[in-house]
Amino acid sequence: MTAAPGAPVAIIADDLTGANDTAVQFTRQGWDARLVLAELNAVELSSEATTVFAATTDARPMPYDDARRVTSDAAARAVEAGAERFYLKVDSTVRGSIAAQVDGALEALGGEVLAVICPAYPHMGRTLHEAVLLVGGIPVAETSLRDDPTTPVSSSDMRQLVPGATALPRANSADGYAAAMAAAYARGDRLVIADASTEADLDSLARAVATASHRVLPVGSAGLAAALAGAWERHQVPMEPSSQQRVSDVDNILVQVSSLNPVSLAQLEALRSAPGTRVTVLEPKPADFATEQAMHEWMEDHLRQVPDGVTVITAPRDRAGDARMIAEGLGEISATLLRSGAFAAAGFVGGDGAFAALRAAGCTALRVLEAIEEGIPLAIATDGELAGMLIFTKAGGFGADTSLTQAVESMRRILKRNIA
Repeated sequence: MTAAPGAPVAIIADDLTGANDTAVQFTRQGWDARLVLAELNAVELSSEATTVFAATTDARPMPYDDARRVTSDAAARAVEAGAERFYLKVDSTVRGSIAAQVDGALEALGGEVLAVICPAYPHMGRTLHEAVLLVGGIPVAETSLRDDPTTPVSSSDMRQLVPGATALPRANSADGYAAAMAAAYARGDRLVIADASTEADLDSLARAVATASHRVLPVGSAGLAAALAGAWERHQVPMEPSSQQRVSDVDNILVQVSSLNPVSLAQLEALRSAPGTRVTVLEPKPADFATEQAMHEWMEDHLRQVPDGVTVITAPRDRAGDARMIAEGLGEISATLLRSGAFAAAGFVGGDGAFAALRAAGCTALRVLEAIEEGIPLAIATDGELAGMLIFTKAGGFGADTSLTQAVESMRRILKRNIA
């Protein structure tokens, strides 16, 4: 069932960095995309503009019942707010509660809906072959992601990760995907997995989703989202001017690393050793987050003088302590630093800490501008104490060792142009 051209799109994502990375795929193709940090029904969805709203549930590390509930709630609010098209964004390496998120979204949408699941992202080395997710050609459960500290991957087979799902026959065209989807729908299947090994595969799948005569919930990563941004019809209307970027006479950047993924840690080490940029790394201990008093004492001891260059606040590598408490503590520290005026921009590696920091600073939405590096969206805060500040986000398990270094260098070039 196709929606009218220009009908609002709601992205329901399991973490903030994924929501932002998905929204930027639409921005690249002329959509006006916002990352919403408040409840989605508090935001006006206007059919007069081509608009995408991305909301985050933080469902990835949750147990099944909690993940299903928060996803269902988010999708229901999107329905109430007037969204007519939906995209459920899950992790491209299938970490976390994917089955629960799909079940929750289908529950909220109601009726007879076919969930088409394809987390492939070929540009980033994620492909799906015979319902098995490969990362760099290796089954994902045989990579380091099986030891992810928060959401270890237990299986590479999507049929095991999403019980009850069936694999669609291999298709080489939009017509092939459409025929396979229609046959599955007619059989009464409501959970199907679609293989995709190339960008062309995703484009074909997206066209099949966009033109289906039955209701479809596409489920995937930023890869399928990019294809859908081109396949879904939209009005070509002028977008309103971008939010005003704040003016700063400094080019200092704050980077918060809340992710303990090995990829994130390798990227942090590469940033520390990169020539030409002064990098100061601060790592609180778990005990420093135990109470509000302990956290403020740590800030008093370490943040009297903010150094020039790049300051990194990172989660303690000692994994003792509550992960959410640590994320919220990191968020409060980052928000305090950003309020000081000592930083012109911020970067966040890991969605939980990013969400905590932005909410602590009163930010309810980001306007997504572009990608400064692949998988690293650039946005601008629209309100709160950070209004007008440039912000980039990056998922913890994404990119090469040099990705964070390149993102920081790109941001500094942008800041220097603006200062000049």
